[in-house]
Amino acid sequence: DLNPTPVGGAGNQPNGAAGAGAANGDGGNSGDNNESTQRTVIWGTNVEVQEVEEKFDTFLRTYKIPGEDEACYMRLMQHTATEEKEFINVDCHHLHAFDAALYNQLINFANDVIPIFDAVAANIFHVEFSGPADFLTTRPFNLMTEKAMRELNPDDINNLVRIRGMVIRTTSIIPEMRTAFFRCFICKASVTVEVVGGQIAEPTVCRQCNKKWSMEIIHNRCSFLDKQIVKLQESPEVMPAGQTPHTVSIIAYDDFVETVQPGDRIEVTGLFRASTLRPNKNHRTIKAVFRTYLDVVHFKKSSKNRIERDSNADEGTATRHMDDGQSDPQRESEKVERLKALGASEDIYNRLSSCIAPSIFGHEDIKKGMLMMLMGGVSRRRSPGGGEAKGFRGELNVLLSGDPSTSKSQFLT
Repeated sequence: DLNPTPVGGAGNQPNGAAGAGAANGDGGNSGDNNESTQRTVIWGTNVEVQEVEEKFDTFLRTYKIPGEDEACYMRLMQHTATEEKEFINVDCHHLHAFDAALYNQLINFANDVIPIFDAVAANIFHVEFSGPADFLTTRPFNLMTEKAMRELNPDDINNLVRIRGMVIRTTSIIPEMRTAFFRCFICKASVTVEVVGGQIAEPTVCRQCNKKWSMEIIHNRCSFLDKQIVKLQESPEVMPAGQTPHTVSIIAYDDFVETVQPGDRIEVTGLFRASTLRPNKNHRTIKAVFRTYLDVVHFKKSSKNRIERDSNADEGTATRHMDDGQSDPQRESEKVERLKALGASEDIYNRLSSCIAPSIFGHEDIKKGMLMMLMGGVSRRRSPGGGEAKGFRGELNVLLSGDPSTSKSQFLT
């Protein structure tokens, strides 16, 4: 089983203290207690926590997109407060343009830097927009470089990476315990224990009555996170001819759960992690081979071929809306106006059909037929003969039949 720790959410300390330590700036002179010589760094690095906080605070407050007069992330926070969302998307192209060193720290030490970003953003949100403390989180996306799945290697472990692919499988929602609640069955004293790395440190002695092995877990008092495992496969257009497609397991938590479905083409930003494998779950022995997976930080759909509400679901449940990182209200309204103008043009039918397989000459009727099928239909529920109502899907279905060597596969790809 994969038991990662969520990034920038539950399971991490918001101020990054879990991965930080104090260092003495005078070369290790422990006798000097001058506070000015003390600095807090991320454990194992020379990255100063206070410097990261100051840089990111300045970035959020002052960064402006060229040609605009208003700080874009302060405007985005205002929109987040209005919409009552719990996150903001941070474009890493903006971060790199502002401070390349800060961008590199995010890529190489994302597990420690993202909680610092969360704390800074939550503080600004609380002070400037009267939002709840520790309410806002950050989701970096649009990294400067994109990795192919088959190019991921051990050098990328614990780094922030960006990959593209097609969703081929999703699991049902899995409840994963974050805090365990124990109660003594003798004196009824209780204690809460954090789950670290998928393991629960069960208390062996009651702190109140000092009895051993008297603590029992109360499951309905524990806290859980929604978890889902998504299988991502290489897109056919980037896969080398004759090669087997590579796949990557993706771990999604909370808001990322149920945001993508099989068939969606997505761009994923996340931490590339490795977990140990045990030949026998009852022994502590582990294998030298590790299983890799991606811990999601941001999802972005490459092609929006599904509407927000999945009206053909068995129980009529709604699919959660997934922000793709471009949720600026002004830009969204401009896109809507352009689409309306495009739809009002007289030659829209021919223009759209000519976009299908432009490398294939002619076959206008086939292209127009495929265009009709690509538009999908309306989900309907009918009850033939007065019996139980049956659902008819409105999703697109394309079937081409014809003689060999007539470009059928080229049309479909």
